[in-house]
Amino acid sequence: MITLTIDGREIQVEEGATILQAAEKMGIRIPTLCHDRRLLPVGACRICLVEVENPRPGLVPACATLVAEGLVIKTATDKVKKVRKTILELLLINHPLDCPVCDKAGECSLQDLTYEYGVSENRFSGKKAALRIDVVSPLIERNLNRCILCGKCVRICDELMDVAETGFIGRGYEARVGTDFDRPLDCEFCGQCLDICPVGALTSRLFKHRGRVWELEKVETTCAYCGLGCAFTLGVKRGKILKARGADSSSINDENLCVRGHFGWGYIHHPERLTKPLLKKEGRLVAVSWKEALHEAVRRFRQIKEKVGPDALAGIGSPRLTNEEVYLFQRFIRAGLGTNNIDHAGGYGHAGLSALKDSLGYPGTVKNLQDSDCILLLRSDLSETHPVAGIKVNLAVKRGRAALIVANPYPIKFSRHAKQSLIYRPGNEIALLNGMVRVMIEENLINREFVNTSTSGFDAMSKVAAAYTPDKVKELTGVEPAAVIEAARTYARAERPAIVISAGYAPLGEDDRLVQAAINLALITGNPEGIAYLVERNNSSGAFWMGAVPSLLPGRQPLKNKGEFEEVWGAALPGKEGMSALDIFNEQSVIRGLYLVGENPLAACPDPVRTRQVLEELELLVVQDLFLTEVAAMADIVFPAAGFAEKEGTYTNTEGRVQEIKPALTPVGEARPDLDIISELSRLMGHEMSYSSAAEVRAEIKKLVPDFEQAKAFEGKGKLVGIEQRDVVEEISKDYPLILMDGGLRFHSGSLSRYSSALTGVSPEARVEMSSLDAKSNEIEGGRQVKVRSRYGETLLQVAVNDRLPQGRVLIRRYPKSGLMNLLPQPEFKDGRYEGKICTVKVVKA
Repeated sequence: MITLTIDGREIQVEEGATILQAAEKMGIRIPTLCHDRRLLPVGACRICLVEVENPRPGLVPACATLVAEGLVIKTATDKVKKVRKTILELLLINHPLDCPVCDKAGECSLQDLTYEYGVSENRFSGKKAALRIDVVSPLIERNLNRCILCGKCVRICDELMDVAETGFIGRGYEARVGTDFDRPLDCEFCGQCLDICPVGALTSRLFKHRGRVWELEKVETTCAYCGLGCAFTLGVKRGKILKARGADSSSINDENLCVRGHFGWGYIHHPERLTKPLLKKEGRLVAVSWKEALHEAVRRFRQIKEKVGPDALAGIGSPRLTNEEVYLFQRFIRAGLGTNNIDHAGGYGHAGLSALKDSLGYPGTVKNLQDSDCILLLRSDLSETHPVAGIKVNLAVKRGRAALIVANPYPIKFSRHAKQSLIYRPGNEIALLNGMVRVMIEENLINREFVNTSTSGFDAMSKVAAAYTPDKVKELTGVEPAAVIEAARTYARAERPAIVISAGYAPLGEDDRLVQAAINLALITGNPEGIAYLVERNNSSGAFWMGAVPSLLPGRQPLKNKGEFEEVWGAALPGKEGMSALDIFNEQSVIRGLYLVGENPLAACPDPVRTRQVLEELELLVVQDLFLTEVAAMADIVFPAAGFAEKEGTYTNTEGRVQEIKPALTPVGEARPDLDIISELSRLMGHEMSYSSAAEVRAEIKKLVPDFEQAKAFEGKGKLVGIEQRDVVEEISKDYPLILMDGGLRFHSGSLSRYSSALTGVSPEARVEMSSLDAKSNEIEGGRQVKVRSRYGETLLQVAVNDRLPQGRVLIRRYPKSGLMNLLPQPEFKDGRYEGKICTVKVVKA
C-alpha cells in the first residue's frame, strides 16, 4: 500500500493506482476529457492536471501518473484552475459553438467544463474547423468539427472492440480522427464510440433532433437479445425509446454494449406490432375483444381435452419470456391443461446447461473471463454471437497477455491474436478435447490432488480418452498431432485457464456431450470454475430453470417430486413425461391443440415443410406474440403481447444471474404482458392464478425453488464422464459435396431483430459464404444469387466469396430469413434422445 496526501487528507491506496483513482476513492472529483476507466490512460487532454507539492513540485496529469509514497497533491489550487481554463480556451479556438443544435447538449463534458470554469470569453482566436460532416455512415453521424482529439473513440474501438476502424490522421493543426481514405464507417457498429465521446463529434442518427437528454426519462433495465444479460439504460420521451447506452459497471457488460443493445430496440415501435386480439372467422383473422378471444380459446381447449384427453394439448414457450412468465406458462400447461407437453425453443440447447449443473453444480461464469491467462475458444465466434463477451477475451489477450487457443471449423476474428488456431473438421470437437485430455494424462499435466479429492469417474473417463491418440485425432479432425500436444500443454500449464463454448451450434444431441468433454478438460487440471457456456437467447437459462421442458418441474426437479407443487398450486399434476417440441412436430404427432407463446416453429424447427403440415392439421392453434409472424398468420386465435420494455419481471443470464427488467413504456394498443394473458387464460380454464405483480410470482418461485438465484461457483465434487466422438456429418457425395456450417451474426439474434430497421439497415440480407476455390470450381461469382440445396430442401441466397473459409465448407449465418432451416434434417430418435447431423449441400447458380 502507498500512503499519500490529497487536498490535506491522507489516504492509502494499492501500488499501481493513479492519482485520479486515489482521488476518486476519497470522493474528490478531478475533471477529465480523455479518460475512461475501461481504457489505458494517455493523458492527452491535460484537463486533469493537478499540482504536486512534494517531492518534486509541478503539474502532472492525474489520470496517467502513478501514486508514490509521500506524494502531496492539491487538485483545485488557483494555479490548477487557471491552467484548466486555458486548456478549455485552446480547445474552443476551432470548436464550433453550435450547442443549440448539437444532440450532445446536456451531456457534453466540454460544455459542462466550460460552464464550470467560467469560460465566457476566449483570449485566443483562430479559424473554426470546416470539415465535411459524415451523414452517409449508418447509425452514426460524424461531425469532426466538434472533435477535441481526446482519442477515446479510437482507443475503445481498438482496445476493447479490436476493430480499429478509425485512427489519427495528419499532424499538428491538421490532425483529425478518421477512417482510411475518409470512407464511411464499415465496422461492427457497436456504438461504443457514441457513448464514450465527450462532445458531439459522434452522435446517434436514431436520436438526431428528436429530443434533448434532459427531456429523457432514464430507465435502467436488461437487454432482451442474447444470453449475457447486459444492463443498459433506455432514454424515453413521450412514450418512445430514443436511445440506449450501457449501464451498471458491476454487471456482466461493465457498461459496454454491442450493436444489438445500442440500436436493436426499435422493433418495440414497429408499425406491424399486434395491437388487438385476433380471431379467425370464415378463414380470416379479424380483430375482436379480449373477452371474446379468451373465451373462445378456453372453449376450444376444453373441447379437445374432453374429446381426446389432455395429452392432445401442448404448449411451446419462448426463451425471451421473463422467468415469471415462463413459470406461469408451465404451471398453466401442467395444472390448467393437465399435461406435461411443454417445451421452449431454447430446449434444443438446454442440454448443455444440464451437463454443467449435473457435473459442476453451477452454470459457468463469464464476468471474470478477462482475468484468465489461457482461453480456449471452442466453437465460439464471439464477435458475432456474444460481442460483449468478446471484449473480455480481447482484454485478457491484449492486456493480460493470455494465451489464446481458437478451435473452430473456420478462422474467426480472434484467430489473428491466437497462439494457436486449430481449424478442425466440423462436428469433431469432442475428438479434439479427448486428444488434449489424453496428452495431459500421459504427460502427467493433470492436478492429481484435485482429481482424487474433488472429482469422480476419472478411471472410466481416462479409458475413453486413451483411445484418442494424436494420430487418431488428426484422422478425425484434420488437426496436426503437434498442434494438439501444444494446445494441451498450454492449457494445462496455465494458472487460470478458461473454456468458452457458444450454445446451439452443434447438431442436436451434441451440446451436452461437448460441454461434458470440456468439463473433463477443466476438472483434470483443477479448474472447475473456468467454463463459460454462452446461451443464445436472453432467458434461455431461465426458461430451462423455470420448467419449460417436458421432463422437469421448476428448479430441474423430477416429475416424481410433484407433491409440493400440487400443494402450492392446488391442483393434481400429471406424472407422465410429456412431449418435446420435436415430438410435437413429428409426423406421428397426436397433438390437436397447441398454444405458442412468443415462438415461431416455422423459423426455429428443422424441416419447416413437415412443421407446417403438423400446424395445418391442428384443430386449434393459439399464438401469443408481438407480431403477425408466419405461424401467427396460420393461427385460429392470436393474442397481442407486450415487449420487454413494456413489462416487469426478471431474466436469468448465462451465468445464472437473475436480473430485473423494468417497464419503460405502456403496452402498444391493447397488447398485454404475457403474465397477465396467461393468468387470465388459466383462470377461465378453472385454474386460478391471481398475482398483483411479477414480484408476487417471484416470491412463489423462491418458495418452490430455493436456489432460484443459482450457485455462481463450483460446489462439491465434479463428475468426469468419458464421451466418444460421434459421426455427425452426412455423407459427402458428388450431389452434395460441401459441408454446411451455421454461424452467428452480430446484427441479429432470433427473429425479433428483423423488425429493427437499424439492424436490417446495416445487415439487409442473408448470405452464404464459400471459399474462392469452391466458387471457382463451380463457376460462381461473388455477389450473385445462388441456390443452396440439401437432401431436404433449398434456399436462395447471395453468395460471398472469400479466402477465409477452408475448401469444402460453406457458412450460412443466422439471419432471420436465411432459409437455413429449409436445409436441415429432422433429428432421429435414438436410445431415448434426439440426435441430429451436420448436413451436406450443393451450391449452384440461381
